[in-house]
Amino acid sequence: MATFDLYLDLSSVYSSTAPTFEVLIDGVVVSSLSVTSSFTPVTLSSLIYNGDAPGYLSFRFNDANGEVDRSVT
Repeated sequence: MATFDLYLDLSSVYSSTAPTFEVLIDGVVVSSLSVTSSFTPVTLSSLIYNGDAPGYLSFRFNDANGEVDRSVT
């Protein structure tokens, strides 16, 4: 089992539904959160992974909303 902490600065601009930030280990979502404000530090503490050492860690914004002037960084 592995445990690790991530410290990120995330920002979003939106009108209705906040975009979601996802953390994936070996292609599987292990954590997600809504990005609800501008440049707020986010701590994803103690992400726990069971099994062999992971092959890769990746991040994505899951944002299918079509609002005008919408952005996530």
